[in-house]
Amino acid sequence: MPVLNDQVRDQVRGLFDQLTGAIRLVFFERTLDCETCPEARSLLQEVASLSEKIKLEICNLSIDRDKAAELRIDRVPALAVLAGEDRGIRFYGTPSGYEFGTLIDTIQDLSAGRIDLKEETIEALKGLASPVHLQVFVTPT
Repeated sequence: MPVLNDQVRDQVRGLFDQLTGAIRLVFFERTLDCETCPEARSLLQEVASLSEKIKLEICNLSIDRDKAAELRIDRVPALAVLAGEDRGIRFYGTPSGYEFGTLIDTIQDLSAGRIDLKEETIEALKGLASPVHLQVFVTPT
């Protein structure tokens, strides 16, 4: 059963028609002890089906330990969004609601090789002396 309604699916498909580069979605789930994994998996399967440029890889955190370690995934549901190199973009939980729009924007930006930051921000970031671990937490309330 589809997660997205026809209007949203058509809108996203239209956005994805403009993708230029390939996108790889690597989704981690567990078959046990993860209530939201099936919902997240269904949503991502539907999103990936909307463009030939998007490939979805489904992994099990308990089985695919090497891949999880490589991508620094330690909980589920988790999604690594990749375009060539790994830029460390991860979504934890089901990317629905406001996070759905962020996921679609992320796919578009990575496909085009865009970084949506002001030039002075990019220059300031180049001056960092060591890696920074940045996390953004969102709640639906």
